[in-house]
Amino acid sequence: MKLSEMMRRPSAAQILRRQLPEGDRNIRQVCNLSMVSSAFSADTLYVSTLSNFLSLRASSAPSIFFLIMDEDALVNRDRLPMNYVLFSRDTSVNALYVRMMSLLEESDRVTSAKLIISQALLDGTSVSDMLEIASELFDNPVLLQDYTTRLLAHSAIPKGADDDEILNSVFTKGYVTADLFSKYDYEKVLSEIEHTPETILVESTKKTSRLICRLRVNRQYFGWVLTVATRHAFRDGDIEIMNYLSGALTLILERRNMLPNTSLAENLLRELLANPGEYTTESFTQRAQGFGWTIRGPLLLMGISFQKEEEEGPRTLMAYKNHLSLMLPDAKIFFKGDAIYLLMKAAKPSAAEAVPQSFLEKFHLRMAVGNIFTDIMQLPAEFEYVNATLMLSARLKKEGARHYFSDFVEYHALLKLSEVYDKRLLCQPELLAVVRYDRQFGTELARTKRVFTLAGSANKAVKLLNIHPNTLQYRLHRFQEISGLTGSINDPIENFRLLRSYQMLDLFPELAED
Repeated sequence: MKLSEMMRRPSAAQILRRQLPEGDRNIRQVCNLSMVSSAFSADTLYVSTLSNFLSLRASSAPSIFFLIMDEDALVNRDRLPMNYVLFSRDTSVNALYVRMMSLLEESDRVTSAKLIISQALLDGTSVSDMLEIASELFDNPVLLQDYTTRLLAHSAIPKGADDDEILNSVFTKGYVTADLFSKYDYEKVLSEIEHTPETILVESTKKTSRLICRLRVNRQYFGWVLTVATRHAFRDGDIEIMNYLSGALTLILERRNMLPNTSLAENLLRELLANPGEYTTESFTQRAQGFGWTIRGPLLLMGISFQKEEEEGPRTLMAYKNHLSLMLPDAKIFFKGDAIYLLMKAAKPSAAEAVPQSFLEKFHLRMAVGNIFTDIMQLPAEFEYVNATLMLSARLKKEGARHYFSDFVEYHALLKLSEVYDKRLLCQPELLAVVRYDRQFGTELARTKRVFTLAGSANKAVKLLNIHPNTLQYRLHRFQEISGLTGSINDPIENFRLLRSYQMLDLFPELAED
C-alpha cells in the first residue's frame, strides 16, 4: 500500500510534525517497535511512542516511523529518523497500530480483487460470470441494470429480497415500478447515479444499503452496477473494488456491443425527428440494419402521456416504459418531452389495442394513435399528428383513454389555419350571438342546433337530446330568429360553415366573450 494513501486516513489534527521525503513509498508490513525489532527495511512501517523510539536508537533505520509524543519525551531533531510522522500525545499506540494494520489488509484485499477481476477480463468472462465472481469478492449479491432500471443480469438472487420493495420489484417484474419512484424519492437517486462517476453509497431506513457505480458504454450513459448488503455490512475497500468492477464491465459491454437495441433505436428515431432532411428512406433503413433493426411496414406510432400533467414526473414515465417494453418486446419505445412513444408493426388494423385499455385506465394514462404508414420517412409527420391528438384530446376534455388522430383531423386543420388567419374569420358571428344569448338566459339553443345538424334529422335529434319534438322545433326557430341564419338542414355549405364555427368555439371559447 502506498504510504501517501495510509497518510490520508488518520486525522490531520493528530499530526504535529512530519518528514517524508518519499511519500509514495510502498508499505508491505506494519510492526510495533520493540527491543526485538530487526527488519528495518524501507517497506516497513513502525509504530511507537517517541520515548521508546529514542531509547532504542533506531534513528538511522530506513523504515518509516509513526511516532507518538508522550510525557517523558524531549524532542531532539538530531535524534529523529529521516522518515517519520509525529502524532500528538492523545493518540493511542495500539489504536494507531490496529488502524494501520487494517489499512494494509484492506489494500491487500483490494489488490487481490483487482487481480481476480483483471484475470477474468483477460479470460473473456461473460457479464453474468463476472457478476458471480464479484459477488464472491463482496460476499453480497451484484446486479446490472440499464438506465431505465431494467435488470439485465445478476448474481445469485439474495435471500430476503422480499423485505426490500425495490429489490423485490426488480427480481419479480424486471424493473422498478412507478409507485416506488415517489415512495423512495427514486428520481433523485437515479439523477445522482447518472451524474456521479464514482461509486456512491445509498443508505436508507426503508431499504437495504447498496453500493452503486454508473456505467458509460461507448460514451453513452448505459446504467449501473450495484452490490446490496444483504449478507453483511460493507467493508473497507468495497468502494474501490466496485470502481474497478465498473471499469471491467464497461470494457465487456463495449467489446460485445451490448447497448440495448431499444436504446440505439431511440437515439436513431430522435435523430430522424430532429433532422428529417438528413436522411432518405434508404440511408435510414441501412443505418438501422447496422444494429439489427430491420424496418418493415406497415407501421403505427402511438403516444402516451398522463391525463393530468401534474400527476407524475418523467422518471415515473420511465417505469411505464419498462412495463410496455415487456408487453410489446418488438416495439421501439422512446421518450420525447413528457410522453412515451411506441413505434410498432401494424400487421392488423387493431394494432393499437396491443396496449390494453385496462393498463391505460389503471395508471390514468392518455394514448393517442396516429395513422398507419409504410415509409419510415413519414415518422416526423405522424409524430406531429400524435402530439396534436394528445393535446387536443386533453384540451377538448374528451372522455376515454384511447384517442385516434382521425377523430381530430378537422380540429388540427383549424389550429393550423388559426396560425395564419384571424380566428374571428373562421367563426360565424351569427353563432356567437346565439352562444351569448344562451349564457345570458340559460337556454340551450346553440347546442340544440349543433346536435340537429350532426344528426341530420329531427327524429334522431329528439332522441339524442331527450326532448319533445315541439321543443326541438321551438329551439330551432329561436336559433334562426337570433342568428338570422336561414339555411336548411340540406344545405351542405351552410352546415359546413356552422360546424366549423362550433369547432372553433371548442378550441377557442374566448371568441364568445363580449
